Amino acid sequence: MKADDWHNLMEVDLDKGEAVRCFGENDIEGVRLFFVAGLYPSEKGLYVCNWQGHDKNAVEANSPQVFEMNDKGEVIWSLNDNEKFGMISTICSIR
Repeated sequence: MKADDWHNLMEVDLDKGEAVRCFGENDIEGVRLFFVAGLYPSEKGLYVCNWQGHDKNAVEANSPQVFEMNDKGEVIWSLNDNEKFGMISTICSIR
Protein backbone atom coordinates (compact mmCIF):
# COMPACT_ATOMS: atom_id res chain seq x y z
CA MET A 1 0.00 0.00 0.00
CA LYS A 2 1.25 3.43 -0.90
CA ALA A 3 2.12 5.57 2.10
CA ASP A 4 5.13 7.59 0.93
CA ASP A 5 3.40 10.95 1.03
CA TRP A 6 0.78 12.01 3.49
CA HIS A 7 -1.94 12.76 0.98
CA ASN A 8 -3.56 9.43 1.75
CA LEU A 9 -6.80 7.99 3.00
CA MET A 10 -6.36 4.74 4.89
CA GLU A 11 -9.01 2.42 6.29
CA VAL A 12 -7.80 0.39 9.26
CA ASP A 13 -9.29 -2.70 10.91
CA LEU A 14 -8.82 -1.75 14.57
CA ASP A 15 -9.46 -5.28 15.81
CA LYS A 16 -6.65 -6.70 13.69
CA GLY A 17 -4.47 -3.58 13.66
CA GLU A 18 -4.12 -3.83 9.89
CA ALA A 19 -4.68 -1.49 6.97
CA VAL A 20 -7.66 -2.72 4.96
CA ARG A 21 -7.21 -0.32 2.05
CA CYS A 22 -5.30 2.82 1.25
CA PHE A 23 -5.88 5.49 -1.37
CA GLY A 24 -2.94 7.65 -2.42
CA GLU A 25 -3.10 11.21 -3.68
CA ASN A 26 -4.31 10.27 -7.17
CA ASP A 27 -5.92 6.86 -6.60
CA ILE A 28 -9.58 7.98 -6.50
CA GLU A 29 -10.94 8.88 -9.92
CA GLY A 30 -11.88 12.57 -10.09
CA VAL A 31 -10.16 13.43 -6.80
CA ARG A 32 -6.71 14.66 -5.89
CA LEU A 33 -6.26 14.12 -2.17
CA PHE A 34 -4.69 16.92 -0.19
CA PHE A 35 -5.07 16.73 3.61
CA VAL A 36 -7.82 14.27 4.51
CA ALA A 37 -9.15 16.23 7.47
CA GLY A 38 -12.57 14.82 8.25
CA LEU A 39 -14.25 11.49 7.72
CA TYR A 40 -17.78 10.45 8.53
CA PRO A 41 -19.59 7.21 7.72
CA SER A 42 -22.53 7.48 5.34
CA GLU A 43 -25.28 5.08 4.39
CA LYS A 44 -23.51 4.44 1.09
CA GLY A 45 -19.91 4.54 2.29
CA LEU A 46 -17.89 7.48 3.60
CA TYR A 47 -17.94 11.28 3.54
CA VAL A 48 -14.46 12.74 3.09
CA CYS A 49 -13.25 16.30 3.74
CA ASN A 50 -10.34 17.08 1.45
CA TRP A 51 -8.84 20.15 3.18
CA GLN A 52 -6.77 22.14 0.70
CA GLY A 53 -5.13 24.69 2.98
CA HIS A 54 -1.53 23.45 2.78
CA ASP A 55 -1.22 23.54 -1.01
CA LYS A 56 -1.13 26.85 -2.89
CA ASN A 57 -2.24 25.06 -6.08
CA ALA A 58 -5.24 23.27 -4.53
CA VAL A 59 -7.87 25.58 -6.01
CA GLU A 60 -6.36 25.20 -9.48
CA ALA A 61 -6.31 21.41 -9.06
CA ASN A 62 -10.13 21.44 -9.28
CA SER A 63 -10.36 18.65 -6.70
CA PRO A 64 -13.44 18.31 -4.49
CA GLN A 65 -13.43 19.84 -1.03
CA VAL A 66 -15.94 17.22 0.15
CA PHE A 67 -17.01 13.98 -1.47
CA GLU A 68 -18.84 10.78 -0.69
CA MET A 69 -17.39 7.50 -1.84
CA ASN A 70 -18.85 4.02 -1.82
CA ASP A 71 -17.21 0.84 -0.53
CA LYS A 72 -15.63 0.29 -3.95
CA GLY A 73 -13.76 3.61 -3.70
CA GLU A 74 -15.96 5.31 -6.31
CA VAL A 75 -17.11 8.90 -5.88
CA ILE A 76 -20.90 9.16 -5.49
CA TRP A 77 -21.05 12.97 -5.35
CA SER A 78 -18.67 15.81 -4.68
CA LEU A 79 -18.58 19.50 -3.78
CA ASN A 80 -15.96 21.90 -5.07
CA ASP A 81 -16.82 25.55 -4.51
CA ASN A 82 -13.96 27.41 -2.84
CA GLU A 83 -15.65 30.76 -3.38
CA LYS A 84 -18.71 29.85 -1.28
CA PHE A 85 -17.24 27.39 1.19
CA GLY A 86 -13.48 27.98 1.52
CA MET A 87 -11.55 25.27 3.34
CA ILE A 88 -13.68 22.43 4.73
CA SER A 89 -12.15 20.32 7.49
CA THR A 90 -15.03 18.42 9.05
CA ILE A 91 -18.44 17.00 8.19
CA CYS A 92 -21.36 15.35 9.96
CA SER A 93 -24.79 14.17 9.00
CA ILE A 94 -27.83 15.86 10.52
CA ARG A 95 -30.95 13.75 10.44
